[in-house]
Amino acid sequence: MSTSLQELYNTYKKWVSDNPLMASDFETTAKWISYIFAGRIQSSSVITELVYSLSNLLVLFNDCIINESRRTLPVTSGASLKAWLTVLEYAEVFLEITAKSVWGERGRWILIAIVQAFKCLARMSLLLTHKEQMVQMPPIAPLKRRTILSQENQDTPTTIGFSLKSGRIVRCVNSATPAHLRSWKPPAFTATQPDGSVPDKVLDSNLLFAEAIYIMKPVLHLCSMMRFGPKAWRPYVLSLVLDVASLQMFRRADKAKIGSALSPRQKMELSRREVALLLYLLRSPFYDKYSKRRIQKLLDAFSNNLPLVGYILRPLAQYIPHWQETYFYMWSS
Repeated sequence: MSTSLQELYNTYKKWVSDNPLMASDFETTAKWISYIFAGRIQSSSVITELVYSLSNLLVLFNDCIINESRRTLPVTSGASLKAWLTVLEYAEVFLEITAKSVWGERGRWILIAIVQAFKCLARMSLLLTHKEQMVQMPPIAPLKRRTILSQENQDTPTTIGFSLKSGRIVRCVNSATPAHLRSWKPPAFTATQPDGSVPDKVLDSNLLFAEAIYIMKPVLHLCSMMRFGPKAWRPYVLSLVLDVASLQMFRRADKAKIGSALSPRQKMELSRREVALLLYLLRSPFYDKYSKRRIQKLLDAFSNNLPLVGYILRPLAQYIPHWQETYFYMWSS
């Protein structure tokens, strides 16, 4: 039995590594199934989150297979910790809903506290011990499979150098010029990692503090929420102030070009955090007092006046209360 399972697993690994784009189509279909389930059947929230979590975990699993066969990502000291954090990011909503249905509100909040404490400690370990310059969400981003395939189809390699964590630029051996033509200087361009990405900027003490603020914010907010209540203004304002302070420190340093400029990946992560500020419109108590009725009226207006739009917006309007009441949708980071 074990032999047949091993053969099946090896066959699946070979299929994924040989057909990454077809695997992507299968993963996308699984995600759409979760959207179709939403609001359609009884206890749909649990089933929806289970299917959605499994689809994201399938993407992560397939990416690991592709990376193993192609070595598209460098091996880092915090790889296993980032993998566990990524799994937790994908499964935390399902875990919260399941804990609530099994153990009630008390069990739900105990699980939330455990998850947030682990995430905070793990991210601080990545930042301080493993020298991860900025912890992105999810820590292991999905592979850009089309880009990888297009690079493989090129006749000449595109990477002639890479950067170590210390910032030292190292030229690849196969890209070195003849000895009599060498300048014996590091490459004058921006070096890339083995996966083709530009290395992250090494954060100075001020930016390390800004990142530490962002990492500790969920735990500080959760402690404040337990002290003053989940719909009090103080936890809300505390979280908003910490978010804005962290972002301002990063943006100020980037504009001043302190040290070297932020890498494209770091800038993208900052942009994601800025867009995430829109979630404050859906977070209590602001949502309950100001935005709930306005958002509902806006969705109703679009649904009633624009053809076909109602098929998308009406289920969305029905599902917003579920999102708003789910902690990890609103306050995960």
